[in-house]
Amino acid sequence: MRIYEFENLCRDENTLDKALEMLHDDFVRVDEYAEMAKSSVFNNAESIKKALIELSGVFANLKTASAVIETVKKNKELRKYHELKMSCEKGDTKFVSASAEKDASYHVSLERRVRNVVNGYVDAAEKSITALQSILKDEMRERNQKQE
Repeated sequence: MRIYEFENLCRDENTLDKALEMLHDDFVRVDEYAEMAKSSVFNNAESIKKALIELSGVFANLKTASAVIETVKKNKELRKYHELKMSCEKGDTKFVSASAEKDASYHVSLERRVRNVVNGYVDAAEKSITALQSILKDEMRERNQKQE
């Protein structure tokens, strides 16, 4: 994944869906491994190792993307909040922080949606990795017991 391209896509509401499309392959892999886990496909150390390596790469990509979209969202939300505050200070309108926070939050609703989708896949990949590590550890323990 080209992180700078991803970041640029995240900065524009019109290209947020393209940012998600950049992560499509990683999403598909997480979904595939989730389906495999539901079917108990991981029955030997080699298949588990392969899955762990692949999911670790996917996790790294998604974790970076998550940090990028979170930063874009926070920066955009803060800019909007300060815009609202400055416009009130220039005029005769009383500034109400709670109202500005709600407006700023609404202003980043699309970015929040993308962030939540990415974070959902980050969490799913992380849980899959943890589960596979446990399975591999148990498999190795069984293998060692058989050899004794």
